[in-house]
Amino acid sequence: MSQNHKQNLSHISSLLKQISSQMEELFEWYKAVNFKTIKDALKEALSTPQKRVAYELTSPDRSSKEISEAIGKVGLPKVDDSTIRTWQNEWIRVGLARKISAYKREKIFSLSDFNIKVEADLSKIFQQSPNTQEENDR
Repeated sequence: MSQNHKQNLSHISSLLKQISSQMEELFEWYKAVNFKTIKDALKEALSTPQKRVAYELTSPDRSSKEISEAIGKVGLPKVDDSTIRTWQNEWIRVGLARKISAYKREKIFSLSDFNIKVEADLSKIFQQSPNTQEENDR
């Protein structure tokens, strides 16, 4: 790879970092300007404790089945994974989540940013890897 090519790649990388930073800043401004509208939309779409937990756990790293199981682990009535997928598709439709790929979804907003409480402690649900959990179960 030539020196000129390396410099071009470095410059492009730097520009992409700047654009990413600016997009993050724009998103923060968007949330601030539209705080009440977004909060009202979140409250309307997340009308039950199970929906709030499912939304907060919606991530490309978690399947609907994992989210369904997590809802049961925090002491709420369990919801089947097809219901989770239905909710996620509705959240996408109203602009509260996005589709990453055929099976991956991602929430757009954090409920804590809008002072919306989740009635469960989610901090310990996904901390252990499956191997660690197996070892603890022995």
